Amino acid sequence: MNWPASCFCMEVEAPCHIRIKAFTSMLRIINTVSAPTTTIALEGKLLQPWITEVLHSIDAAQALGPVRLNLAQLQFADESGVSLLQSLQGQHIPLLDMPPLITALLRRSAEAQSV
Repeated sequence: MNWPASCFCMEVEAPCHIRIKAFTSMLRIINTVSAPTTTIALEGKLLQPWITEVLHSIDAAQALGPVRLNLAQLQFADESGVSLLQSLQGQHIPLLDMPPLITALLRRSAEAQSV
């Protein structure tokens, strides 16, 4: 699978001061419309820098009808990503095919909030 060159990446400084690109924090957002529902698949890592982009995708999809998120290829979510997923659950947006790690992160966050 080839990702476009415009995908997000960050530069990291190597020990020898050579600049290299590390694709460690990428998130791919794929919209699939199957009338009347749009499925948004998130692949990679849901981190704070990508929250706004995910929200824009969801807002645009909701203008067309119901939305659901497929998280089967989501590898990780930081605190901001977990908060976003909890908020989406609160809005009754279905979160499909959650990997065990994402399920555990959501559960841990919910338990911490209830204490």
